[in-house]
Amino acid sequence: MENGRRIAAGAFALALMAGAGAATAGQASAAPAGCSIYDYRHGVSANCPPGSRYVIELDCLGLGRNTGETASVRIFYHRTSGLADQTGFAGVDCGQGSYIGIGLVTGAWIRYL
Repeated sequence: MENGRRIAAGAFALALMAGAGAATAGQASAAPAGCSIYDYRHGVSANCPPGSRYVIELDCLGLGRNTGETASVRIFYHRTSGLADQTGFAGVDCGQGSYIGIGLVTGAWIRYL
């Protein structure tokens, strides 16, 4: 019986994410001048001019943890990329840095430092 509930809960979560994916695809903010943003269902990457100092911020729907959390699991959570490398590239996805992360992007933006 317990396994049946777990399977049902997992199926419900996947159905919820699939439905949300149709509504949320393509929600990354417009690319800043000189940057190209690559938006996909589970994450975002960007190429900006070399030496650009920025991170990518994501809001996710699914099962996961906020960047830096270790003890909780959330349905709505937030991920932050590392600082862009020297070539101007940065990327992050809803599953990055967490063995439990499985989610869809509901919002994304670049934050300059």
